Amino acid sequence: MKSFKVFMVVMMLFGFFSFCIVHAVCAAPIDDARALVTKAIDYVKANGKTKAYSEFTNNGTGQFKKGEMYIFVLEDNYQIVAHGANAKLIGKDLRNLKDSNNKYFFKEMVDRGLKDGEATVDYMWTNPKTNKPGHKISYVKKLDDKTVIGCGIYEKNNGK
Repeated sequence: MKSFKVFMVVMMLFGFFSFCIVHAVCAAPIDDARALVTKAIDYVKANGKTKAYSEFTNNGTGQFKKGEMYIFVLEDNYQIVAHGANAKLIGKDLRNLKDSNNKYFFKEMVDRGLKDGEATVDYMWTNPKTNKPGHKISYVKKLDDKTVIGCGIYEKNNGK
């Protein structure tokens, strides 16, 4: 009976530490995206939208580009006003854009981000490194009553 109790304690500790390790590995990249969004919001507040949006778009380089992560900005009319990976998207109305699962992910980012103050949205998006659709998770945060700022990561970077 004593060995069974020891076994159970060891298994509980193993499970607890496994959960902690997995959670830390999975949470880290989305936390990096949150940190980049917070940095971007602070930059807008310090420098104004015009300068900030130019810096975010900046041909995918600069202080708001970290590996595959970049900043994008969406307004309540579902238009992109800054995009760190594809400047051709600026000015496009993306409310009706669906991913391969028929999800209106840009609309969800704007609607939930403005309503709740922040949101995490998962969807399929073409990975620029592979040119194939990949599962992406984006974090968006409300800048003001009309604008959300976001950053996303691909699933492989989220420990899944």
